[in-house]
Amino acid sequence: MNRFQKQLIQSLISNKNKSIWNLIEENDAHLLKFLEINKSKSKLKINKNKINIIKKINDLNCSICEGRGLIIDGLFNDILIKFKTIIKNRPPALDKFDQAFIKAEDVIKRVEFIYQRGDLLNSKILVIGDDDLLSLALALTKLPQSVYIIEIDQRLTDFINKISKKLNLNIKTLEYDVREPLPKSLINKFDVFVTDPVETERGLKLFLLRGFLSLNKNGSGYFGLTTSESSLAKWFNIEKFILKNGFVITDIKRKFSVYPIVEDEISWKSFEEKLPISKIIKTKANYNWYLSSFIRIEKIKNIKISNKKIKIGTSFYKDKEALATP
Repeated sequence: MNRFQKQLIQSLISNKNKSIWNLIEENDAHLLKFLEINKSKSKLKINKNKINIIKKINDLNCSICEGRGLIIDGLFNDILIKFKTIIKNRPPALDKFDQAFIKAEDVIKRVEFIYQRGDLLNSKILVIGDDDLLSLALALTKLPQSVYIIEIDQRLTDFINKISKKLNLNIKTLEYDVREPLPKSLINKFDVFVTDPVETERGLKLFLLRGFLSLNKNGSGYFGLTTSESSLAKWFNIEKFILKNGFVITDIKRKFSVYPIVEDEISWKSFEEKLPISKIIKTKANYNWYLSSFIRIEKIKNIKISNKKIKIGTSFYKDKEALATP
């Protein structure tokens, strides 16, 4: 019995009425693997004594911080209130760019974590792709030296520019496709980069590569990564890629950001039926099952990195593990 099977058993014993979406959220297997073990769950056996022990175990996540390890208070609560007002008029997500929004509260917790690690104060920050509008939350703190966004979607750059001008946030934007070389004016100019990349291995590496190029000699980076669409084999290859390019992983905040499927009905309904996982399960999602870990890396070695145009077709957004990508 492997670890993923054990997790499934524990979930089923604690509550037999959990939906399949709930079971997915509680399991570390990528979606293809989860479907496989769920199909054969009737063959998983465990003795009655251990079943009774598991039934006594309550939810182990902190009810205050929701298992994130951070609370939103003081200044950050004020920023959350402002941020929620701003994003009411945000452009809707587009599946052609693989866009989806994390919860507003989780955007602020990302900002808190960046602050906690000493990467917010007086930092020059580059945000690579910003459908979450993290740049606005960062700038609202008034702590970074500068915030710069490179983003393929003109709707987002226009929206960010409008809000930046209105609130005097001094955010700079550039319409940019990561498949193109990083502009020379942005190379080695930043202290921090933040990105929420596509989850194909080639696409993920490309987003990180542009981030690597942007940093000065002591820079750090942050990026999101799921287990739903990225197997441990893919995680292994990404970690090797990070180390090979002179970076070390300092933190992995597991399942740190929630994509609010239940709350964000308008954006979710627009592409739910297009998802391979929805076509397989054929049941409407009733639980926020798609969560992303937040990973921090830090540069410890200067390694020469190529900055060239990368030609990637459909494999930029899709691979065999991308069951939650339209």
